[in-house]
Amino acid sequence: MPTADATLITPAAPPQARFVVRTSILMELVWAMLIKDDEPSPDFPARGDRFASDPGLFERIRTFWADGEGCFTEAFVAADRGGALFENDPDRLWAGLAAGLTGPPRFEALVSETPEDRARFRARLARLHAEPDLRAGWLALLQDSWAALAAGWQGEGRQVAESLVWAVRDKVPEAGSYADLVSIAQGCDFGGLLPRLVGEATAAGQEVALLPTWMGRNSFVVSLPDRLLWGPPAPVRPSGPSAETRERARRHKALGDPTRLAIFEAAAHRARTVGELARELGVAQPTVSNHVRILRDAGLLDQEKGGGRRLAPDLDRFHRLLEDSRRAVTPPGPDITALD
Repeated sequence: MPTADATLITPAAPPQARFVVRTSILMELVWAMLIKDDEPSPDFPARGDRFASDPGLFERIRTFWADGEGCFTEAFVAADRGGALFENDPDRLWAGLAAGLTGPPRFEALVSETPEDRARFRARLARLHAEPDLRAGWLALLQDSWAALAAGWQGEGRQVAESLVWAVRDKVPEAGSYADLVSIAQGCDFGGLLPRLVGEATAAGQEVALLPTWMGRNSFVVSLPDRLLWGPPAPVRPSGPSAETRERARRHKALGDPTRLAIFEAAAHRARTVGELARELGVAQPTVSNHVRILRDAGLLDQEKGGGRRLAPDLDRFHRLLEDSRRAVTPPGPDITALD
């Protein structure tokens, strides 16, 4: 009786995409230059102030192409051609963009775009390649836009973007499928386009680059010949401290200078004139007057009741400041007094 050796067939593992998470000043710039009709958004305060140093940029950006599409997606194609797609040095980014626009054109499928947008971006790239003056104006617009963002990027933006990068890295593996991205997609899948693009990148063995951004608002995706770029939805960031917190900070700041605190403490023991405070503290009278003005503006010091030039603290307001500050940092819990 013939026999055959049994052969175990192990199913092939499904292909996986390579996920790379990083910051990108180009993605920051393209997001900043995408001007929405409902700007500024209170949920994304950095966007509202992004061009505060050069308000004329809004109109320059709106009118540069005037072709019905406000996104400068062609910048990703130019940077990819010029080898500067992930460059975080602005000068090298500009050089890479220039090289990408002046070098030999190549065909990009741009399958992430609608047919209309695909034709629009290809026309832009063709014009930027053929028209030196247009190309110079385009680069100048990007450079001026980044110059307006640079201080905010150094002061807050880079830190925000890097913290988002680490947060995303904690949530996605180094390789996987779209199922690994669902939690950060937050439902922004472009009507099923994003899963399809990730699937195609996976099948082609391409990289999926995740680019969380400080300037981002919603989700952004663009396909390039060798990779897919995806800007995940930006988490809503608080619009800043509350009015109550700002007021407490203003009053704490008024007491945060040693001379002002000494003035406040001296006046708390006995009402004094500016001249008396200057002599007792050994500080020039104009300096004392300036410190007194700051304390009075904060509502912590005023003329003694009944008139006169002597200064006394508003102890009721000072005690409220201390109590409000205590409550602000004390976790809610049982009422201890009710347990006595």
